Amino acid sequence: EAGLHLLCKVASEEQAWDLIQDVVIGQGRWALTRPSAHFAIATSNGLLAMELLDDAAHARDPDVDAEDLRLFVEDLTLLGQQLDRAARLANRALWRNPLDANVWDALGWVTFAQDDLVRADIFLSRANRLSPDSPEILGHVAKLRHAQGKFVEARRLLQSALQKPTLRASLRRDLERVSAQWDLGK
Repeated sequence: EAGLHLLCKVASEEQAWDLIQDVVIGQGRWALTRPSAHFAIATSNGLLAMELLDDAAHARDPDVDAEDLRLFVEDLTLLGQQLDRAARLANRALWRNPLDANVWDALGWVTFAQDDLVRADIFLSRANRLSPDSPEILGHVAKLRHAQGKFVEARRLLQSALQKPTLRASLRRDLERVSAQWDLGK
């Protein structure tokens, strides 16, 4: 994994893609899917990231779990890339893991990014019922409630997410930025 990333850093972007496709797809080294997809996302190549994830999700990589899926879908929605494919990937994962809150969250987040607030509400509410202490899910539900004009509930959910001890530093920064934006909008 470290060797692949070192080669990707010193190679041109085109050489890096060739290398990733050869190692991950050509040689079936699916354990490198997650770092390779993150590299693809970091260089704004959502199409390659989705191809890597699609290949891995077709039961070729049992190690691509629901948490990985949620992170990939979230990254892709932030980039605004490949939303239809991200939704199909999340739907496929839902068939394999119907009780996994991260899968419901991924599906809800991508439908939110597609401006389908009704379906996003259904999916994110289900994710929240399955995992009510997840700061990621609470943050997504808070953003949805804000988009729905339910500002008091959105603020309450956002504050609840910020209080969770399992909150990742990057998510904390994002939620604090959102909170500050909402404060300016008062």
